Amino acid sequence: MVFGINLNKTSDGMPRSRRKQLVISYIPDYAVLVVMAILWGVLSKVEPFHREFSLTNKTIQYPMKADSVPFYAAVLLCFVFPLAVILAWTGLLRRSFHDMNAGVLGLCLALVLNMMITNTVKNLAGRHRPDFIDRCDIDKAAAPTMEPVIGLLNSTVCRQTDTAILYDGMRSFPSGHTSFSFAGLTYLALWLAGHLNVGDGRGRAYKAFVVMVPELVAMLIGVSRTKDYRHHWQDVLSGAILGVVMGWASYRHYYPSIMTTKMDPTMP
Repeated sequence: MVFGINLNKTSDGMPRSRRKQLVISYIPDYAVLVVMAILWGVLSKVEPFHREFSLTNKTIQYPMKADSVPFYAAVLLCFVFPLAVILAWTGLLRRSFHDMNAGVLGLCLALVLNMMITNTVKNLAGRHRPDFIDRCDIDKAAAPTMEPVIGLLNSTVCRQTDTAILYDGMRSFPSGHTSFSFAGLTYLALWLAGHLNVGDGRGRAYKAFVVMVPELVAMLIGVSRTKDYRHHWQDVLSGAILGVVMGWASYRHYYPSIMTTKMDPTMP
């Protein structure tokens, strides 16, 4: 029974097909994903903690630059591409609806859960990005007289009228690009490892290469965040750790260990 629905029979007592049973059994998973996606959107609009700062802090004096990897590109690389791989493999090669359903659910769980946690921590921490003072638009002529002898400044000294730009400058920790990338691509790496049977002990070098490529892409995206002065290295490291944990936990929620030769996802 799921939400009072009998998986084996319809309301008139007729037996359900195996595919319909699987779809109904995963209704709670889809419902939770929708709720978390909504929370992700809400949290991205919440005003972050306004941390005080000093104009002499060199780590937040970098110029504001364009992203080398815009977030839409990260979505294409870390969600759309893994989704296409999973759908093609399970739909065209294996022709397994159960494997397809589990693979897609796991990927979505990894990304949505990761970003919900990431946005929550960003708002609570309120850490300034390396380009915060540039975003803040301080009156440089008055800057020498603004810094108190004892104490710190707050965001009221900023002349920036676009609150989206200003508030985004207070969401440095952890790196959202990095956590999103590692969540999606770690999940893909584990999914490929399981479906390529890397645990069969045969030592195929190409399998290791295929599995590590997604992790390399995630690493390059993370490094770009420091190069663009969007994040401190600690933000990128913490984002990578969070993303890896979410990718691994979501994979193991639906699939067995990659070191087993049993590839099929856990049955509901």
